[in-house]
Amino acid sequence: MAAKLGGESLENFCDRIVSKECLLKLVNSANKLTAEQGHACIIALLEEVKSYRSVPKIIDELNSKNASLRVKISEYLHIILRSYDQNVIEKYQAMIEGAINS
Repeated sequence: MAAKLGGESLENFCDRIVSKECLLKLVNSANKLTAEQGHACIIALLEEVKSYRSVPKIIDELNSKNASLRVKISEYLHIILRSYDQNVIEKYQAMIEGAINS
């Protein structure tokens, strides 16, 4: 809800919490309820805030050893490719291609 109301004004907040130490760690939690809430939060932030600085953090996690985390990261990547501006996608194109190919 905050992501929808705050929109792009929450970009700095989004950049701080979509990280390996915060929400991405939460999504990888053994507690299913906690993991799903973190997953929903990341989806809302990606769709509403569109923080371009979180893109490399998400792409880096695509090489995780955890298969369930990779599935969620793939979903985040799909949201990014579907809804972010073309110039943002072009900026990270090589990084995205490298992560997909590895």
